[in-house]
Amino acid sequence: MQHSLQSGTSEIGRTQAVCRDIEKEMRTKVLPYMEYRIKQEALRGNRGNVSKLQETNAYWKKVYEKVDTIGRQETNPYKIWQMQRELETLTGHKTHQVIDQLAGHFETLGKFYQ
Repeated sequence: MQHSLQSGTSEIGRTQAVCRDIEKEMRTKVLPYMEYRIKQEALRGNRGNVSKLQETNAYWKKVYEKVDTIGRQETNPYKIWQMQRELETLTGHKTHQVIDQLAGHFETLGKFYQ
């Protein structure tokens, strides 16, 4: 029983570390870039792109709330596990794959919203 508890605890620690990395990327780069792009499209008068970008921004803000809570706020392992499952349901990806989803999305964003 002790080994199982330790492996579960170390998995939670890894999940928290990944979430802290994702949270930092989102807080310092992704979300500010989204706000910038929305403002740029609004200045251009492109309502269609503004609407799409606002929807995308809302999605990434929900992801941000989860990774921020898992990585920096929550300490209860059961609640972290529960929130990790919610994040997987929201994104369709395991926690460690969310960063790949972010990278793919923003590579596309840069190409199509010039």
